[in-house]
Amino acid sequence: MSRRAQQISFVPQLLADQTLYSWVAMFHSLSGNISPDETRRQLFGSEKAGLHFHIPSHLAAFCAHTQLALGDVRKLVATATVLPFFTRFRPKTVTDDTIALVAGKSATGLPQMLHMDRKPPYWALPKKSCPDCIHLDQERLGFAYWRRAHQLPGALVCHRHGVALHFEASIHSHSTSSFLTPTRQMPSTTPHQIVRVNWANNPTALRLAILAKDMADSGFEGASNRSILLSSCQKQIAIRFASTSSRFRPDPLAMSSDFTRHFESVILAPEIGTIIGQRGIRALWMLLEGSESHAHPLEWMLIIDWLYGNWSNFELSFRQ
Repeated sequence: MSRRAQQISFVPQLLADQTLYSWVAMFHSLSGNISPDETRRQLFGSEKAGLHFHIPSHLAAFCAHTQLALGDVRKLVATATVLPFFTRFRPKTVTDDTIALVAGKSATGLPQMLHMDRKPPYWALPKKSCPDCIHLDQERLGFAYWRRAHQLPGALVCHRHGVALHFEASIHSHSTSSFLTPTRQMPSTTPHQIVRVNWANNPTALRLAILAKDMADSGFEGASNRSILLSSCQKQIAIRFASTSSRFRPDPLAMSSDFTRHFESVILAPEIGTIIGQRGIRALWMLLEGSESHAHPLEWMLIIDWLYGNWSNFELSFRQ
């Protein structure tokens, strides 16, 4: 029998770039609740909610219990989850379906719908943290918290400090009954560490970390418009390969080689190296040929970095 949840007497503000999972862990610590299940009942109305590190559920109940102090479901998803990264290049209907799923009592099927469960395992989302952020958090707050920007695909370093992110041992986003904090991680054994590459002071890694954050943070909703995306990419390709001809069609081999060279300093990162080695610019070619492409958003992120340099330039090209 489900016990009645205690009434919430306080609702802390979301910290800068804090994930919803991390906010719930912070609330649990501040609330004095005896068990994580008690906190979940209090916030979500169910012990089954708030278990997944990346994908929430029961958000309609959460917003009702917190009296919209942190915003409605759409705002929470936009500001405190990794989901906007995965819906950025998908039709609005996909975004709406995502909101509906996480608002309800089960988000089953969402990873598959958003291509978050792509195989092999390097597509999975590990839990990541920055040692410098942890140190500063503990000095300023007395505890450390998870930042959304660190969790995004392609983020190898902290976008603020440029230091290599710590990858937790488990590369999967398994549910856990207790709340995890950045200071409670096990030593990393992910492929990122097996390769033993320190991405600190790597300009490409820092540029990608900033791009990933901007891509998730942006309120821009036009990226799913394939006709404008096609026109914009054609223009950037012509600029990059110095063509003024409207009939210009660049050499596929030249483009692929240029794309690979652009990321040669981070090609040992498994998720990036796999895209370059197995997918390349396939998503772009399918766009140019008018074919549908179910590309992972990290593929588009790399294409944007290659063609545009940053997210601001990409948005500007669209708006023009």
